[in-house]
Amino acid sequence: MEDVVKIENVSITYAGDKEPVPAVRDIDLAVGRERILGLVGESGSGKSSLVGAMLSLLPASSRIDGHILIDGADLYGLTPKERRAMRGRTVATVSQDPFTALNPVVSIGRQLLEFQHRLAGSRREKLENAKKMLEQVGIADADVRMKQYPHQLSGGLRQRVAIAAALLVRPRLLIADEPTTALDATTEAEVIEIIRDMRGAVDGSIVFVTHDMGVVSRLCDDVAVMYAGELVESGPVAEVMERPRHPYTAALLACDPSRIKTTSGDLPTIPGTVPKPTDLPPGCIFSPRCPKVFARCRREAPALTAAGPSRVACHLIEEADAAA
Repeated sequence: MEDVVKIENVSITYAGDKEPVPAVRDIDLAVGRERILGLVGESGSGKSSLVGAMLSLLPASSRIDGHILIDGADLYGLTPKERRAMRGRTVATVSQDPFTALNPVVSIGRQLLEFQHRLAGSRREKLENAKKMLEQVGIADADVRMKQYPHQLSGGLRQRVAIAAALLVRPRLLIADEPTTALDATTEAEVIEIIRDMRGAVDGSIVFVTHDMGVVSRLCDDVAVMYAGELVESGPVAEVMERPRHPYTAALLACDPSRIKTTSGDLPTIPGTVPKPTDLPPGCIFSPRCPKVFARCRREAPALTAAGPSRVACHLIEEADAAA
């Protein structure tokens, strides 16, 4: 399978007031063509920093080590001008807030026209492309909507416009950064269906960032679970959902309300909090919150190793292999 995206040993550090802040550490990932990767984890896990690096939109004070290759081009081996040229063409994004993603004083039609400024074709052809794309993402009366402004649309319609804008450029990599966070449950389900149905419009890969394992199970082909800046488990969605190997992955799945079998007035949570990047625990970073922790976990960091079709960073895998 062709890998559109390759992330090789990537670490991201921000300048801090007193010391550097390590936000992401030693990430290795690949996303195949026509695959949707779900990037999952709690707030503070490093998801936004990683996708910010893929978009080359991190602050100037950040430092990126390792390699991010898109279609074989090493992103940080390019000049800043070359990286800017990739955004809105090779790489496109759908953000969390559809209102701030759109210009409030410019009509929808004009904005969709401007999104295509790097593409060949006449103004008339691009406007027609925009109209067709609005229809494909489920917006009725496209002619009317093209003349309207963002504030005249509901949150769900604005998000559909944002998806249409990203798909218009036929990107090789589409990054959807928690695009359903600001939507109600019904609209969220509709947007997920749109992204699933429109995957053919992306001649490459989709990275879907979320904290919701239920969304991952409905939409994605593969999943990568991050915790405190590290990758703790990755693999095919069916495998990880049915047989989570890392205790953190299992804990995230247990927090999915759809998996609750006994009626209760309380929602399940993971005890404790994600550690600060400047105050990581020794050994396994999840050990202070892990229900299966043992002595080795507190003194030695586990390596990311193969476990069937998945990769897992957990000493339990090694212990199980040794017992077998």
